[in-house]
Amino acid sequence: MTGRRRGRNSKNRKNKAEDSINYLSKLIVGWDKEISDLAARDLLRVSKRHGVRAERNIRDLICRSCNIILRPGGNARVRIQDGIIRLTCLDCGRVHRRNINKVEGP
Repeated sequence: MTGRRRGRNSKNRKNKAEDSINYLSKLIVGWDKEISDLAARDLLRVSKRHGVRAERNIRDLICRSCNIILRPGGNARVRIQDGIIRLTCLDCGRVHRRNINKVEGP
């Protein structure tokens, strides 16, 4: 039986990945520019490697091409037109478009 490998525990691995994503998302919101950019890069790396997604509001704050935090008024431009939010990264020029959920009234 020597030389036989055990399989990795995927539940334990995913739980650790979720914990680290939650910790990194707290760092993204509360710290200065350098720490939050590093946390954003690490968050994307962990989520891609382990297949665990961060929350939608955190994912929308990260530029997917240059892996930095988008700060409206700082390094990002926000435009709203015809029910679509356009978030443009001023460092790399990538445009992220998202629909605004319209509430239908009575």
